[in-house]
Amino acid sequence: MCKSILVLGLFFIANALGQSKCPGECRINVPSTSVCIVQNDPAQCLKIKDCTLNEMNCVRKRQNIPLLSKSKIERCSLIRGATGSGRCSVVNKCQSIKCVNDKVIRCQQAGKQCRLLTNCAARKENCNRAPNNQMKSVSPAACKGLKRTEGFKPCKSIRRKKMRPTKIKKLLKG
Repeated sequence: MCKSILVLGLFFIANALGQSKCPGECRINVPSTSVCIVQNDPAQCLKIKDCTLNEMNCVRKRQNIPLLSKSKIERCSLIRGATGSGRCSVVNKCQSIKCVNDKVIRCQQAGKQCRLLTNCAARKENCNRAPNNQMKSVSPAACKGLKRTEGFKPCKSIRRKKMRPTKIKKLLKG
């Protein structure tokens, strides 16, 4: 009788230990990337570590609750830090911008690099870029010699004409 109780007790202990182990548990000093979860209310996002998501889904799976799924990390761009919760950012549908008969080509500058793009192509490109890294339209002289098929190239420096002294300045000088 004592042996059967001991065997039964060992069975329950082994079963409990087996269930508590979930793959991808968080450990101290082991780096884990941040992931974004869009909660039921689409305006709320949760930014957590990947290992924490695995732990939460392991518990949810045992309780037969629907699992949490990852969203694009860009949705959590308004949340500062590696973890936290807050309002979700709007995802721009950059590739759905339609360019119909867009033939006007302009010189676009990003930093010290220039490129020839149509207005619509520049709008699509800026849609994917961060607000502090937007391309801006500059003088066509900065793209002199560039072809539309080429990527970014260093901008050409624009030479300014040397101003001649006006008659008034000549009179004032003497």
